[in-house]
Amino acid sequence: MRMPKGPSPDLTISGTCCEITRPMNAVLGLANPALCLQYRAFLCTPCSSVPLEMFYMFDRAIELSAFTFKRFRALPRRRVSLVAPIALALCLSSSAANAQKTKYTSAQEAYGVGAAFYNSRNFASAREPFEAALKMSEDERKKVEIHRALLASYRVEGKTDNFVSSAEYVITHSSQPAEQSLTTRELLSFVRERNLTDNLVKKYEAQLKKKADDRTALYLLSEIYANLKREPKRAAELLDRLAALDKKSGKPLDVAQQAQLAQQYVQAKKFKEGAEIYEEIAPQDEKLAAWHWKEAADAWLRAGKKDKALTAAKKSADSKPETRSELLTHFWHKKLADVFLETGEAALAVPHYEEAIAKTTIDGYIKDSQKKLAEAKEKAGK
Repeated sequence: MRMPKGPSPDLTISGTCCEITRPMNAVLGLANPALCLQYRAFLCTPCSSVPLEMFYMFDRAIELSAFTFKRFRALPRRRVSLVAPIALALCLSSSAANAQKTKYTSAQEAYGVGAAFYNSRNFASAREPFEAALKMSEDERKKVEIHRALLASYRVEGKTDNFVSSAEYVITHSSQPAEQSLTTRELLSFVRERNLTDNLVKKYEAQLKKKADDRTALYLLSEIYANLKREPKRAAELLDRLAALDKKSGKPLDVAQQAQLAQQYVQAKKFKEGAEIYEEIAPQDEKLAAWHWKEAADAWLRAGKKDKALTAAKKSADSKPETRSELLTHFWHKKLADVFLETGEAALAVPHYEEAIAKTTIDGYIKDSQKKLAEAKEKAGK
């Protein structure tokens, strides 16, 4: 089989994008839909981000795909579709080898090579150019982005220390709470899968002995005790210190962090402390107000304070209803109804039990709510 050599004459490169003018989409789509998608994604990559050799390598994969399709168009489509990805993999592997021999001229260029491998899910090959980009980059936001991307490479290659270090960097420096939360979940999953929980506990406990106000260590240690070791008392202690540290530094109240602290207090049977925190944060977020007032009501009830439980329950009922999901809506109505029933307000419990039944298809939840509904109706004289 004749192999195409060098770049095609109709491959043109501009300052911002790569345009291949021959009508390849139809051929690639027929020969291999997956390669067609990778080809189109590749064209969207800024030229300044990708070494020239990368264009040539990808172009060779395209040429081979087209040639293979024309030569073997009589064969079953399934067999034809196997050749193009092999060619692409070989070309990208060759590009990786060449890239390692070539000094990147900029962080953007190195990042572009890493991104090409990352997008083709070749995470192992993406590591070297991403690490090179990290060394050359001076932009904080870009560093966070690179560390986030490197997590996939370190996970695949089993580089535990590197994975933890990159996760810590993202959690510490990202300005996006959602990204910090997602990275925390990913780190905890990585640690649990590899039975490294105790190792990380020792690491962060040692860091706190050296520096008591190490925020990252406080935060991650509280997450580990809350979600992996299931020690709510210790988790609450750490979250308390974290809240005090944030307050001292002038940070605004973190509703999610305080909700976690309240939850740990309740799990540690410190119901009063948990209820008070839930009441403090309830007015801070309108979307979560109903939920937090409900949690405060439940905590007060478990603390034996029925009057405070009833007050909180009524505030929850008067708030904008919980709507994040049908299951959460069911739990909200069900818990409110339980509090109203336990505090002698059976008539107020009835509509919430009815709504709880309407918001779930889980048989056990329905039966439990129906049983409580019958009890509420009886006590309310309905």
